[in-house]
Amino acid sequence: MASSFSFLTLFVLFCVYIPIGTMSFSMKLIPRVNFDSILFPKNISLEEKHNRLVQLSKIHALKYQMNNTNAISPQTFQPLVPTISNIYAVEMRIGTPPFTTLLMFDTGSSDTWVQCLGCTKCFPLKGENFKYQASNTFKEVPCEHPLCDPKKCSDGKCEYAITYADGAKSKGILLFETFNFPPGPSNIVIDKRFLSFKGVVFGCGLQSEKMTFGVGVPMTDNNVIGGMFGLGPEPRSFLKQLKAETNMRFSYCLGQFLDPQSHNYLHFGPDAKISGDFKTTSLVPTIGSLTLIHYHVVCKGISLDGNKLPIDPKLFEVKSDGSGGFILDTGAYATILVQSAYQVLKQRVMAYFQQKGLSPSTEKKLSLDLCYLNPPPNIVKPTITYHFDGGADFVVAPESGFLSAGDGRNKVFCLAVLGHNDFGNILGVINQADHTFLFDVGKNQVSFTPKAKTCSK
Repeated sequence: MASSFSFLTLFVLFCVYIPIGTMSFSMKLIPRVNFDSILFPKNISLEEKHNRLVQLSKIHALKYQMNNTNAISPQTFQPLVPTISNIYAVEMRIGTPPFTTLLMFDTGSSDTWVQCLGCTKCFPLKGENFKYQASNTFKEVPCEHPLCDPKKCSDGKCEYAITYADGAKSKGILLFETFNFPPGPSNIVIDKRFLSFKGVVFGCGLQSEKMTFGVGVPMTDNNVIGGMFGLGPEPRSFLKQLKAETNMRFSYCLGQFLDPQSHNYLHFGPDAKISGDFKTTSLVPTIGSLTLIHYHVVCKGISLDGNKLPIDPKLFEVKSDGSGGFILDTGAYATILVQSAYQVLKQRVMAYFQQKGLSPSTEKKLSLDLCYLNPPPNIVKPTITYHFDGGADFVVAPESGFLSAGDGRNKVFCLAVLGHNDFGNILGVINQADHTFLFDVGKNQVSFTPKAKTCSK
């Protein structure tokens, strides 16, 4: 009995005192349709859900049209960031005792902020604002701190100000605070205690203007979104602040967005991994002296049904001012291509289905441009392949390349790609479905592999 007790004691001590740097932690990505009753009330149809999600993609794309730079330099103020039209959220626990709130998840921006009690200009919120002054672990960020950038301060307190492309603004002060996360499945734990990370810098929102989170109309008290969780590549990103724990790596797997059986998880630490037959391509962190603020990759071209399309690869390149490029983004539902590239893809898709006796609908459905009504049940749709640098071909299966809705005579399917003005290209989450992505920001590379049917924990 004595030896058994000693072994148990050592096991418990190992579990309790295991260094935090070896810990993994995970977050569930919650589709917006599951919590946003303002934009997605329960009584709307599947077709209308698709409509609204695609509209959010168009709003998201406006950022690239309105802001001619996707880069920062030491001589410039922080540029406009995307409209808050994101489609996934995470549940966050902040402070001591923990305050729980929903934050929009965004790989296209790096700041995390939450609306705080004491705000003088507040957006409506169901529930409470963060009572930061009641937390035992909050501390104001001083003006001399390196993450106080730009150096905008009042009474020695560092202030932040974010302006979104639709005119929405969030202003307030920067705080140090404790963030709490559930442990990842690789951890050896003896209960379901949360992992706590102290001293994380984030924005405490005290003034908000025109904040609609992409809805486009004034919000109501039914709003449950409390702020933003940014996972971009800039210094204030959660990824970089906790680089010892995250190892500058994160992974996610997105199931079919409207499938209630699909799982969507975001992993950090040892659980941010990939296996099987995966492909790897480089991230583009800079262009000249400019640091890019999104996750760009080099796209060499696009194929339809295995046939390379005559698209000039220069349409996918980052321009000298940081605009353009090809971005991997979790904030856009549909994939966005510059018009010149989109038109080539559209014409080839039309020719493909013309050979099968199908003509496109003259009506726009699901807010998309190319749709087909009442297709035969056995119609075979083509694959779409994005050719990334290094021979990393990203193959989009037909069920992820086309959106389907309706039944009987009302059945419709549409190409899940939009054409837009010459602002840049975005690989949307429809095309990313049923793939695991591993972003190794420390090595400036991203890997991906398809997963069977749905993503698992």
